[in-house]
Amino acid sequence: MKVVIVGAGLGGLVLARCLQHMQCGVRSVAVLEKFPTLRPARGGAVGVTGGAAILVKVGLGDRILPIRTAMKTLEQRSRGALLAQRDFRSLLEKPPFLYKGQMACGLFMRDTLQQTLADSLDNGTVMLGKEVISIEQSGPKASLRFADGTADGDYDLVVGADGIRSTVRRLVWGEYSPIYSGYQILYTVAAPRSNRDPNRLVQDYHDDCLWLTASAGGERQYDFCALAMRHDNPEGFEWTKQSSQIAVIKEIERRGASDEVRSIVSNAVRVFDWGVHMNPIPSRWFQGNVVLLGDSLHATTPFMGQGANQAILDAHSLADKLERLHRKELPSLEAALTEYNRSRLPVVKRVAMMSNRLGATFTLRPPWSYARDAMFRNTTLHLRLLSKEMIPVY
Repeated sequence: MKVVIVGAGLGGLVLARCLQHMQCGVRSVAVLEKFPTLRPARGGAVGVTGGAAILVKVGLGDRILPIRTAMKTLEQRSRGALLAQRDFRSLLEKPPFLYKGQMACGLFMRDTLQQTLADSLDNGTVMLGKEVISIEQSGPKASLRFADGTADGDYDLVVGADGIRSTVRRLVWGEYSPIYSGYQILYTVAAPRSNRDPNRLVQDYHDDCLWLTASAGGERQYDFCALAMRHDNPEGFEWTKQSSQIAVIKEIERRGASDEVRSIVSNAVRVFDWGVHMNPIPSRWFQGNVVLLGDSLHATTPFMGQGANQAILDAHSLADKLERLHRKELPSLEAALTEYNRSRLPVVKRVAMMSNRLGATFTLRPPWSYARDAMFRNTTLHLRLLSKEMIPVY
C-alpha cells in the first residue's frame, strides 16, 4: 500500500510513525507539508494524556520523556481564592501511562514534539514546500497536483491531516467554514524565571474568563499562561498570530490576575492572540480512498486540552484498522475506513460537547459562578469526569 499524508502536524506525523512501526502492509508513506519548514518556535503547549500511551507503544518512550512536563496536580481557584486541589497521579501514574516507571503523559511544547516526531521517521518521509491544489480519484488510486506545478499519483490512500482549514476536506468534501466559538485567547509563553512548581496546573476563574498557568517542555521548560475570555467578535483566526505583552497587561489591569500570571507575562518570549474556531464534524470521514483525521475533522475549543491528544488517537486508530486489513481481519480498505469512522466519531463528538460545556462553566458570571465553585469543590465528581472523558485510550 502506498500512502500519502497531507499535513505535517502532530496527527499526520504520528500516523506516519505508526505506519512505519506497525505491521500495516504499507510499502511507502510520505508526509507533505505546504510550508518550507516545520515552523519552529511557533505555538504553545499541548496536553497529551491517552496519546502518550500510543507514543510509547510505537517506540517513542525514550524520546518523549525528556520533552514532557508531567501533570501531577491541578489547583482550581475562583478570583484567586482556592477551591480545590486535584492529584492526577492516581489517574496517570499507572499503566498504560507509565514508561520506565515515569509518567509519560504531560504537557509538551508543540514545536518540540513536532520536530521529535519528524526526526523519528525514516529519512525522506517528510517533504516540505508541497502544497496540494487538486486531488483526483480514479478507481482504487488517487493522484495529487501541487502548487509548484508537479504531480504525483498511484496512491492507495490519501490522508488529510492538514488542520482546521483543511485543503483536503475542501477539495473532496466541498467548501466549508469553521465556526467561531465565542472565545478569544491571549496566550503567553515565557522563559521559566519564576519559582513555580512545574508539575502544577492552575485554573483561576473570573467573570467571563479563565486564567490558566502551567509549565511544559521537560528539560527545555517554558512557563505559560492563557487568558480565555468570552468575546463576541473574533479578532484573529491563526493560532500563530503574534500579539504583545501590552495586550496581556491591559487585560490584567482590566480583569485582575495572580502574581504568577504577572511574572509569566513579564518574562514573555512570545504572545499569541486568536479567536477560537471549531470545525463542524461530518458524519462520514472518508470518500473513496481519501480520509481525514485531527483538526480537519473535529477542531474544537481547548477547555479539555484534548486537541492534540485526539489527533494522536485518530492516527493510531486509523493505523490499527490498516493493520487489521493487512492481517485480513477486515475484508477491504472501505471496511477498514468504515471501522475507523465508526469507532472514533462518537468519541470526538463527546469530547467536543464536553469541552464546550466546560468553557461555558469556566466563564460563568455570578450568581451562576457560585454553583460552579460549589461543584468544583466536589472532588469525587471532578475525578469521575476526568477519568471518563480526559484520560481515555481509544
